[in-house]
Amino acid sequence: MIYTETVEEYEVKFYQDLRENTYPAREYIKKFDRKERAKVAKYIEFLRINKGYLDEPYSKHINYR
Repeated sequence: MIYTETVEEYEVKFYQDLRENTYPAREYIKKFDRKERAKVAKYIEFLRINKGYLDEPYSKHINYR
């Protein structure tokens, strides 16, 4: 995801393998069934709107000792 000072929300961009001219993550997601793709899209949209910040209940801080 890309964030700039002039844009208030992130722009979602998928990694592109230039040698193969493919988008591996997008192709992986396309293999999911409809319900799973909808869930992934919901979380990507959540991240886009919230500038990449993911809080509970979606994630938890992990302490390293």
